[in-house]
Amino acid sequence: MRKAFPFHYLRLQKECVMVNKVELLAPAGNMECLKAAVSAGADAVYLAGSQFGARAYADNFTTQELCDALDYCHLFGVKVYLTLNTLIKEREFSVIGSYVQPFYEHGLDGVIIQDFGALRYLHDHFPGMELHASTQMTVTGPHSTKLLQDYGVTRVVPARELSLAELREIKKETGIDMEVFVHGAMCYGYSGQCLFSSVLGGRSGNRGRCAGPCRLPYDVYHKDKRLLGKKGENYPLSLKDLCTVELIGELICAGMDSFKIEGRMKSAVYVAGVTAIYRKYIDRFYRDVDSYGSMELAKQHFKVEAGDLKLLKNLYVRTDLEQGYFHSHNGAHLVTIDKPSYQTGGEEINGMIAQKYLNQSPKVHVTIGGSFFAGKPQMLSFTCGDQTVCVTGDMVAKAQNRPMSASDIQKQVTKLGATEFVCDSVTIETDGQGFISNKQLNELRRDAAESLKQRLLAKYMRQMPACPLVLEESTVHDTPFAQSEKVTASVKTIQQLMALQENSVVSRIFLDMDLCDAYQHDTLFLELIDAFKDKETELALLLPRVIRSNSHKTILEMIAFAKAHGFDSVVTGSLEGLSIALEEGCKVIADAGLYCFNQEAVRWLVAMGVSEVTLPIECNIYEQKECITGQIPVSQIAYGYIPLMETAGCVAKTMKDCTKDSSTRCLKDRMGKEFTVQLHCNRCENTIYNCVPMCMEPLFREQNRHTNLRMDFTIETKQQTAERLMCFEKWMKGEDCDNPIREFTKGYYKRGVE
Repeated sequence: MRKAFPFHYLRLQKECVMVNKVELLAPAGNMECLKAAVSAGADAVYLAGSQFGARAYADNFTTQELCDALDYCHLFGVKVYLTLNTLIKEREFSVIGSYVQPFYEHGLDGVIIQDFGALRYLHDHFPGMELHASTQMTVTGPHSTKLLQDYGVTRVVPARELSLAELREIKKETGIDMEVFVHGAMCYGYSGQCLFSSVLGGRSGNRGRCAGPCRLPYDVYHKDKRLLGKKGENYPLSLKDLCTVELIGELICAGMDSFKIEGRMKSAVYVAGVTAIYRKYIDRFYRDVDSYGSMELAKQHFKVEAGDLKLLKNLYVRTDLEQGYFHSHNGAHLVTIDKPSYQTGGEEINGMIAQKYLNQSPKVHVTIGGSFFAGKPQMLSFTCGDQTVCVTGDMVAKAQNRPMSASDIQKQVTKLGATEFVCDSVTIETDGQGFISNKQLNELRRDAAESLKQRLLAKYMRQMPACPLVLEESTVHDTPFAQSEKVTASVKTIQQLMALQENSVVSRIFLDMDLCDAYQHDTLFLELIDAFKDKETELALLLPRVIRSNSHKTILEMIAFAKAHGFDSVVTGSLEGLSIALEEGCKVIADAGLYCFNQEAVRWLVAMGVSEVTLPIECNIYEQKECITGQIPVSQIAYGYIPLMETAGCVAKTMKDCTKDSSTRCLKDRMGKEFTVQLHCNRCENTIYNCVPMCMEPLFREQNRHTNLRMDFTIETKQQTAERLMCFEKWMKGEDCDNPIREFTKGYYKRGVE
């Protein structure tokens, strides 16, 4: 029986030292892939059921298939994690308990979650089941990790953009289980913060339906309209595939607990081939630790054979393999740039992998014993490890002619080919005087095998707690705010801030952190702030959408600046920002990036200490209203260029046009649409905005509004900001005004996302 042993014993200085052994986690898009992963040596698999999985177009598993998969994996000591890693709409949320219950009772080892509401609900109703924070949660540092850890999350899958140093720091500060992607396809934008696919075609990555727009061609232009790069270099967002087999030693030494292979849309051959190679080198590293006497020495001597790297390159690779962000913040070497090619294994390679892992099933090794004496009951025992089952049959009849020999009996009771078992040894006791039919022996063997199987699986089974799977009452609040309505404008430039001076309807301003950082000593900027405070306009500090360790110092400085200048609150769309702001004693407004697709998610944010939430823009107007609980104020974004991606990659750097001036570049797609790329050179990241702004006129004209209204200004000039504000103000007063925006989108107002 191949087991996934939780510990590895090393001989160090003549002592037995116990070291946690890293888990190898493989994808399973269907049962064939699952069996391939187990056969190739996976310690755990992750898969999706019929709902809420981030790969909606994979085969996925029915309820019965998933329960069968749990049984199959658990027989071989392999864990199973269910992907519940999409955002869940309010009208869908009522089924989450009944959906998870059969898997929970059947021994599901853990759930990978994106939705805050799902986290809250599963934490409260399914005790003893591990809760893993998906990479879709965009966990980027120790602050966000501790926040989730305090709420019962046992493992985080951090953002794939984090460096090895950042991962090591999270582990050091929190000690939490950490799962990192080690092989497979890579997203260009931070997972969970990408709206590119849903804006362009309604297929949301947050709902498991990404259409992969980052794989399409885009020409890159400088702000002065110059085409950047050579002819044909128009795939600046298409990352090469990840391969870290050569970094196994470093990742283990950094304290990573689980190595995750991407690929729930990939074939069984791919799953088996990649899993087998990572299994080989993980085991080799631990043997080297044993041989060299230390992990550090084992890491120094760790090498991967060229033939295995070549094999990995022939198992469905997009252009080439790279080591991801572990040692590179970004860079052209990570990007395809030219038109991607796709390499797949030929018949010889595929056939070799299929023969070794797909055409042969692993077996659980058992010891068989039997007692067959004339005039006594038939008895057969199966033993696996410390588990033994014994079944009895009818009385052994005295043979009339030819009695059954021990070898005759042994031949029948060891016919286990159709089961998950294989016999290691067998002992048959008999007086050589009895007769048992083959039919009786077959039934006895089947009963013993099934009894042992159920005994081995029994330890995984659970019973639901007595408390019912109830949800707090879901009520749509269509009454106006009890508080006075706030009209908010967020700004990223000092010119936009100046344009707000003459506007009488805006009662609250969100000032971008980079703006405050750049102008904190500027006299004009400080005078503008004072002038708005004199008019009793509320001010808030708007943090970046993604916060990494390189921003922590600046964030603390800017929070101190905001407090010193009378700002009322901090606005954040990230868990890292939420945790830092709460630690600093700030009043916190949750931005749209802290998704609340359902009322449970709102309640979770309230429990975390948030004072106001921003409704997600991917929900249509009816779905947005369904999220309102009435507990705290709610904002709706009515205008703004939608941020399609927040990226660690930099298109300017990729196209060798890095000027470090935080200016803009432009992406032009095949249809001639132009997407502005804002460079954030202080943290070496980009924001890609939609080609046209979102403008939802009905929200501006709505009377008895039950939400705060918000306008986001990002790449607009001072004049554009002023013109649009003037028009919006007239709409809010019920006056007619021609829309000054020539081309715009109504966003998700009616259509929402699938």
